Amino acid sequence: MVKTHSMSCICLILASLTLTAGCSSSGTSPKSNTTSVSNEPVTIRVYKYALGFADWEFDRYFVQEIKKKYPNITLEFVKDGTGNGPQDLLTAGNFPDIILTSNTSINKLMNLDVIEDLNAMVKKDNFDLSQIKPVVLDSLKLYSGKGELLALPFSVNMAALAYNKDIFDKFGVPYPKDLITWDEAIDLARKLTRQADGIQYIGLDVDNPDRVGGGLSLQLVDPNTKKASVNNDAWKRVMEVLRQIYSIPNFVNGNSYQYRGDSFFKQQKVAMMSEWIDNIIGPAEDLNKKGQPMNWDFVSNPNFKEQLGTGREVDIHLMMVSKTSTHKEQAFQVMKHMLSNDVQTLITRMGRVSALNNPELEKQFGAELESLKGKNIEGLFKAKPRQLHIPSEYDKDIVKAKLSKAAKDMAISGKDINTALREAEDTANQAIADEEAKKAVK
Repeated sequence: MVKTHSMSCICLILASLTLTAGCSSSGTSPKSNTTSVSNEPVTIRVYKYALGFADWEFDRYFVQEIKKKYPNITLEFVKDGTGNGPQDLLTAGNFPDIILTSNTSINKLMNLDVIEDLNAMVKKDNFDLSQIKPVVLDSLKLYSGKGELLALPFSVNMAALAYNKDIFDKFGVPYPKDLITWDEAIDLARKLTRQADGIQYIGLDVDNPDRVGGGLSLQLVDPNTKKASVNNDAWKRVMEVLRQIYSIPNFVNGNSYQYRGDSFFKQQKVAMMSEWIDNIIGPAEDLNKKGQPMNWDFVSNPNFKEQLGTGREVDIHLMMVSKTSTHKEQAFQVMKHMLSNDVQTLITRMGRVSALNNPELEKQFGAELESLKGKNIEGLFKAKPRQLHIPSEYDKDIVKAKLSKAAKDMAISGKDINTALREAEDTANQAIADEEAKKAVK
């Protein structure tokens, strides 16, 4: 899965955005001593890779804030795309100074040997890492067995259960509450998956298996054997959640078994949707600006009973310094300022979850967004992000893909859980072996 989280549809708000003095504090990072860095004019190139990050966000959060803090630094936005992938830029000798991406891309970039270890810069600057949420820092450390610090976070993405109040009201079903189990959510889904006025309503959409498995921090690849690890009782629990959903009468329609954002926001036929918060806010804000506000709210993301109080594994939007950069200290200055109270307050009020370990910021979440007025903001933070499982370079492109196919086979073909998981593990292991063989040749 390539997580592409975009909030580009809320850009018009920023024209009038002004943070009051009471909403921010010192622009310097807490407990950080700025060391002597050249103030000669320099251009720092920031590369957005496999991440939804809009032009307006880069301008408002990066360009405008850095211009105020470091007038000598000019920022240039470099976006990925056809012919502009990491290997393309390396081959051209034109790799940028800062990489802006998510944790799911770290392993791929590690294989290209383009990530600078930040430990020396952190030590030289006396930068206090304790200001960062522990779950974020601990998860980032999992990517290196050598004690390297490969990235600093920019923001955190969290999951929530969005629900359409009108559909619940139509069928007389009570709204979901914070901290419900998957079983409770499925019970609601059964009451809401029904036809009315020629419309087939869908009770609950949860997307792919790894999204549910994230509530248990399950391994996808055994770190010792480098083999897929999905044909086991823990993943069977995850697939059983999906099986129960797929077995609800009329949930699966032909080849349709996943419905996602358009079905929730545009067609408004999905009653509940488990989704990353930034994939919820953007479409909701877009409807508000069109004068078509939706009657919706959200609660904390469901989980298994023994894990209530936690949500999915943490999803980190992060910044890395490139090994190829000739301006590493200035690049680190930019990244450090993105973790200042001023910038983190700004992004929080605009609907991004701060990476700082500061509960006061959570109270300001989405304060500038009309679509979040009166919404259950506290509920989002009741299910705390979980620490990542030990990540593998084969998680995203191989094992998650095989699990998604297993889910499709269950939904469309009625394949049983045991067979689906066995086949997923076998085919994933073959794909991993093929990749390992390619490495050996190189």
